Amino acid sequence: RAFEQLLGLLLLAGNLMNTGTSRAGARGVQLSVLTKLEDVRSMRSGKGRVSLLQLLVQLSEARLGDGAALVAEELESVHGASRVSFARVQAQLAELRRSLMLVERVVKGVTMKRRPSEPPDRFTSELGVWMQSAQATMSSLDLALTHVRRLFQFVLERFGVSEDGTQGPEVFFGMLSKFCTQWRRASSLNAEAAARAAREAWAAQHALEQKAAAEARR
Repeated sequence: RAFEQLLGLLLLAGNLMNTGTSRAGARGVQLSVLTKLEDVRSMRSGKGRVSLLQLLVQLSEARLGDGAALVAEELESVHGASRVSFARVQAQLAELRRSLMLVERVVKGVTMKRRPSEPPDRFTSELGVWMQSAQATMSSLDLALTHVRRLFQFVLERFGVSEDGTQGPEVFFGMLSKFCTQWRRASSLNAEAAARAAREAWAAQHALEQKAAAEARR
């Protein structure tokens, strides 16, 4: 996958930059580094100043080819995932559960007040059927949440992130969402710089040609 290839490329670049230091020879990359690459900039001034992230984009385009363009595409879904909060989902499920219990109590209360000689009340009968369906749906939602939690734990382990209770989807995927935005911005800046360099080269070449033509006419 392009994103994992990018992490390998980042690890390689980091080890090369840290050659001869105690930080060389690293065997992994902390994902928290990704959002800091944009802040590390070259010592140049003016339009020639670039960020470490821009250099990484250039390096990935040179080494990964078409895979570089897939990095942002693979991360596109993290924008929606960053808005998911397990705490909020649990709170919403708990509220649904309380509402169902309230409806169940109402149905039982109405049923108990009905005299044995009275025909079954259509409202309570249909509501009872609905309750069974709603309870089955609640069970499915609980199972789905458990499954999603398990998958999220697998993702954290896959990228070497420790589960300390603070790495919920909104934090983990929020970080990747920020990096995805930064990556696209760095790619755009590189494209603008390349176009500017091409225009300047053309202008310089055109000026030389005009100068040569003017000298030839003398």
